[in-house]
Amino acid sequence: MTIHIQLPEREQHRPTKHRPRLLAIVATLAEGERQAALFREAFLVRVASTLAEGRTALGEWQPQVVTLDTTGYPDGPVWPLIDDLIHSPCYPRVALCIISDETRVQSKVAAFRAGADHYIVRSLAAPRQVAALRAAWWYVQAGRPSWKEETRP
Repeated sequence: MTIHIQLPEREQHRPTKHRPRLLAIVATLAEGERQAALFREAFLVRVASTLAEGRTALGEWQPQVVTLDTTGYPDGPVWPLIDDLIHSPCYPRVALCIISDETRVQSKVAAFRAGADHYIVRSLAAPRQVAALRAAWWYVQAGRPSWKEETRP
């Protein structure tokens, strides 16, 4: 189920020129609501609660930033979706960020090897999460190095 966020009256006519589209693919609705509330000042947020909805929203909405967790999805693991995303033609324009409770280095390394641009631990202060996500978006807008070129022997 996709959650559509109704902005407060004062924000409805706010210019969206500098607010990139963010798709939060979350495992729970509570996390979706948390991300929507946290990021709505800096991004236009859409939430998908399953990986299947996330795939559909990627094609329909064409977000500039995608946030994912590494575990907890009811419809399977997240890695195939990440693999499909990094091999799609839209990948050069999409910042991929993992937001997770996992603090182990192995989890972070796995996310970066899979193609993530940033890894944010959920316990990080809210303003720093927003700043980190905007930094990932700017990094991609500036033209990230191709992961294929970076991993050649």
